[in-house]
Amino acid sequence: MNPEKTFIGAACAHVPQPNGAKTKYPRIGSVFQDSEGRISIKIDSIPIASSDWSGWINVFPPKDDEPF
Repeated sequence: MNPEKTFIGAACAHVPQPNGAKTKYPRIGSVFQDSEGRISIKIDSIPIASSDWSGWINVFPPKDDEPF
């Protein structure tokens, strides 16, 4: 049986910018939690290697108007 999952936030890549510009956090997926407390991440895209992606994924709480 598949436990029901609740959307808990957006998965965003940590992409540093050159010359000290503000770091970007493009959304790459969604984060869910099931009724047993387990966390799942649904990845929709991966930043390309030439984007200077550090490999880190940050999770941000959902915004009121944000669909998952």
